[in-house]
Amino acid sequence: MLDRIASVVHWLGFITTLVVGYFVFFDMQDAGPFWFKLIFTLAPNTAAWVVAYILGGSRGFFPFGE
Repeated sequence: MLDRIASVVHWLGFITTLVVGYFVFFDMQDAGPFWFKLIFTLAPNTAAWVVAYILGGSRGFFPFGE
């Protein structure tokens, strides 16, 4: 049960990363350096990965594949 919840959390974080990435890289004006945009964009997936790792054990950074 916890593994299923962890998977859902991880997918939500990944989808949020895609949406944030679109807005940061394509829809906003020049808001800062590239490294700042990249860290800001990857933050939701990283946070979701940490929660999924705690709930469900070892898994990859991206929710698909394994």
